[in-house]
Formats: sequence, structure tokens, C-alpha cells
Amino acid sequence: MLKICSLLFTCAISSLLFTGCVKEDKLKELIVKDIDCGVHLSEASGLAYIEKEKKLYIVGDKGKLYTCGAELTQDTITLKYEKELYIQHNFGSIDIEGLDVMPDGQLIVSIEGSSSGIYKMSKDGVIKEAYSLPKVLKTANFTSNRTLETVVHHPDYGILTASEFPINNQTLSAQTIYSLDGKNKWNFDMENWDLNGITSLEVDTDGNLLVLERSQPKSGFLRTSIVKVDIKNCANKTKCDKKVLFDADTAFSNFEGMTNIKEKNFLRVNDNQGIKDIKTEFKYFQIEEIVIDPSKPK
Repeated sequence: MLKICSLLFTCAISSLLFTGCVKEDKLKELIVKDIDCGVHLSEASGLAYIEKEKKLYIVGDKGKLYTCGAELTQDTITLKYEKELYIQHNFGSIDIEGLDVMPDGQLIVSIEGSSSGIYKMSKDGVIKEAYSLPKVLKTANFTSNRTLETVVHHPDYGILTASEFPINNQTLSAQTIYSLDGKNKWNFDMENWDLNGITSLEVDTDGNLLVLERSQPKSGFLRTSIVKVDIKNCANKTKCDKKVLFDADTAFSNFEGMTNIKEKNFLRVNDNQGIKDIKTEFKYFQIEEIVIDPSKPK
């Protein structure tokens, strides 16, 4: 505590002298107690947490909606399975990839493939009307069926989405996030790994975006990155600044879904690809802000 107080005092003095301290985001791993939620899931691809209900909603690639109770205590989240049901839709098949909750409590999903789009969905799993897409997405040339991979509601910009890989044959590492109203887009460079794509978006408390990236190299071992993209200061400009918060080989753990739990605490989940021998696991983490005195050696 004395060291922290001393550092903060030093930073305050430094700021007065215009040498300044630097605030930096850092990822801190927290604790997950998964009682029996993960064992019931298959191909988990999207997460949404509703605080009032203390419930975690999970969608699977092949059209299932799961709910698990979520209890929070300090740095721990405890998950307990509640139920699952088949999502009701009028498509021949369905590939749901992204999930979020709107301010009114309505769920929204992103769907890949022939029925690609952003849709409203009730909490009992009924797909409702589709949202209108901006022209750039309506006419886009997507890579294979890798269409709209993720969706998130932003308090300032409304519904945002992104494809897994860049559209219209852009350079693989040059990605863009789009607002559904067509008013904003944000460009940034992804991490330069083989077949690296976006799997999830989430909003941080400062209004910037956390981007979950997943690389699928030829070796077969997956790599996961969590990148913070500064969208507040770069709308429609050439490139947004970013900071890598997490980057590691994750073997067969295919992390696809991410959601905000409270304040700066987030949860991500892997897609076991329907393989029973691959465990569905959750990772709970916090984006903590640390103060760095640049005059001090690291």
C-alpha cells in the first residue's frame, strides 16, 4: 500500500512538472468455478450476461440457446447449468456466432452463412426480425461463409458488427468494425498470425472495444489474442490505435465468445467444435488500469 501511495504521489508531482505518469491497461486473470455449465455446452460461440437475472446466455453454432446461473463474489464467478433449448427459426439451417443483450433486455444475434445478418431474438430462443445492414455489408464479398461473426451493442454507436475475415479481398490483417446505422466504421490491424480472424467484440467501460482474435495456423494449434482498439478517437480515419492485452497459444481451445460481466470484468468461452474430448472452458478476466512512472526502470 505504501508503494502504491508513493507512486501515485510521485505521479501527481510529475504531472505538475509535465514529466507525467502513464496509465496502461493490463489483463488480470480471475477465478471461474464452473459447477456444471460447461459440460452441457456444445460448440459455444457467443455469450451475453444479464446482471438483473444473474444469468449467462450462451449460443451454440448449431442452433441451441443455453442458460447458466452466474453468481459473483469479488474475483470469482460461479456458473451453474439451468437449461437449454433449440432456437426457433425459419431458415433451412442456422449458424449463430455472436450474441449480446440490448438495453431493453432483448437479445441480438449474428448469423453466418446463407442467412447471414443481425437478428433480434427472444430469451426463449425465437428468432425475430432482422436488422437492416449498411450498404457496405449488403454488397460485401465475404471470404467463404465467414460472414458476420460477432455483434455488440455500444452505448454511443448502437449495434456494431464485424466479419471474421476482411471483406472485399482486403489484406488479411486489415480489419474493419461497422456500425449498423452506416454512420461509423473503424479500421485497425489485427495480429499478424496465420488465418487470424475476429471471433468476438465487447465494449470496455471507457467506450473502446475489446476484440477477441483467433488464429488457425497450419500446425493445428490455435492462438488467442485480446486486443483493445481505441475507437473513441479514430472514427472513419485510416487506422485506430490498439494495444495487445493477451496473446498466447491456446492449443485446442478455440475461444469464440466474450461478454462483459461487471465494470471491467469479462468472461470468454471456447468452442469445443462438437468434440466430446475437448472441454468447454471459461476464462474470467479483468482489465485493470495500472499507473506507470516512465522515469522509473521496469
